[in-house]
Amino acid sequence: MELPDGTTVHATRLGIGSDPWLADHQVNGTVIVPATVMLDLVLQAGEHADAPVVDELVVEAPIVLVDQGPVEVQVSVRAADEHGRHAVEVHARPESEPTWTRHATGTISADAMPAGESLTVWPPAGAESVDAGEFYEVLALRGYQYGPAFQGVRAMWRAGETVYAEVAVDHAERGALLDAALHGVIDDGPMRLPFTFNQVSVTNLGGGALRVAITRLDADSVQVALADDTGAAAGLIGALLLRAVDPAQFRGAVRGLYGVQWAPAPGAGALASGLAVVAPVLRRSGDGDVLAAVRENVATMLTALREPSAEALVVLTSGAVGVLDGEVPDPAVAPCWGCCAAPRPSTRTGSWSSTPTPCPKPFRPASRRWLFGTASRTCRGWSSTPPTARPGRSNPSTPCSSPAAPATSGR
Repeated sequence: MELPDGTTVHATRLGIGSDPWLADHQVNGTVIVPATVMLDLVLQAGEHADAPVVDELVVEAPIVLVDQGPVEVQVSVRAADEHGRHAVEVHARPESEPTWTRHATGTISADAMPAGESLTVWPPAGAESVDAGEFYEVLALRGYQYGPAFQGVRAMWRAGETVYAEVAVDHAERGALLDAALHGVIDDGPMRLPFTFNQVSVTNLGGGALRVAITRLDADSVQVALADDTGAAAGLIGALLLRAVDPAQFRGAVRGLYGVQWAPAPGAGALASGLAVVAPVLRRSGDGDVLAAVRENVATMLTALREPSAEALVVLTSGAVGVLDGEVPDPAVAPCWGCCAAPRPSTRTGSWSSTPTPCPKPFRPASRRWLFGTASRTCRGWSSTPPTARPGRSNPSTPCSSPAAPATSGR
């Protein structure tokens, strides 16, 4: 798409559902789009603009893939300036979100292609073989979790400040092949990710296999020469700057198969219509001994759940779960949420419902139907929406409108 100011926008979608190979690229348990995929998108956009050289591409933030479904990605190429250079930007957003985030920015040009390096003598003369048998197992322990789609290193050698690698992937994704070509960069230091690419050009990445020469330029940057499986020059990354990252920043971005999303509730009266409501009085952690409060609250909750009541039950709590951004559950009350979910069999699947509706083979402990997930925060007007399967995972095969567990209302 071309805009009136001369900017050309190239759009695509990335997601674990449509691109399952991306699920094999994780950092500390979080699926992120490789920086080389953004680089490849910019290279392809540059080919359309007759500007095949990436002078610079700065990765400002990784594109994280969690449970929000596909991510829309746009590469914007500005009109050429007086020097023939085009400014480029990479933006992305979850398909369900209105706000775009800029993830990378840089420039492309039609400058003379950087000279690549032929690697016809293979293995390199004088290079010492490096055992790559447990290469990816070691990387996984350090937080770089590469699945089969990215485990491309077949052999490695070292000669002075240069690491040579033979890489191949079993699919035609250029971004994954480029990512595998950079795995030899990883050393024993702190976790580092690609930050800036300079003077990048590629001529032949279609074969699915590369010979790679990685030469250290300084403590934080390397040059990467690419050749095809015959040794003919296939591309060059003139300089790749790596930046140290805190592995903890990726922790917790991936959740399980189901999750709770809070949305405005219709109101306490509408929610409780036809349902039995239990509102046990629970101690908060600020009332004294937290462990004593936990024991007392759990006993109170179990007593409330055992009381004879209607077929369906709604339990009102406060502080048991975090609803708003930044909210932290009260440690003295949070176990009560688990008490409500405990009757649900671990093998049960289905969707959540706020009304007692028929369910195939219903689970009826103590002759009471338990509704799991009718979670609502009536005191502030919030309720949960039905959970959905995470991208890349299987959906429940047998929907069930009232899975086995009690409804939990409030926090």
